[in-house]
Amino acid sequence: MTFATTIKKEYWNKKMQQYAQKGYFYEYKEHKPYWNKRIENSKLPANAVFLVGSVPYRAKITAILRTKMYDIPTDIAYFFFLKNRDLEQTVEEFKNSKVWVLKCENVEGEIE
Repeated sequence: MTFATTIKKEYWNKKMQQYAQKGYFYEYKEHKPYWNKRIENSKLPANAVFLVGSVPYRAKITAILRTKMYDIPTDIAYFFFLKNRDLEQTVEEFKNSKVWVLKCENVEGEIE
């Protein structure tokens, strides 16, 4: 599997800070049919391409986890759950929402 996604530079920079500190970073994707189809039966390690603007970067996905939304960092959960949603959704709905967590390592510069 080759996983490809676009990402804003500001978020990529945060991921690179985490990568510099820990040697890996996490990419999060909502548990929706589009991503489920691409992630569910993936064989690891898998290739990942992150388009930062028009600049591509490569990484290896070494672990995939499906977890509850409330188990991930608050700022990321807020982005996923509240973006494009009515603020009056119930706490129970939030607790039952799921997200994919992709552990990425071995980041390489631009793909030539």
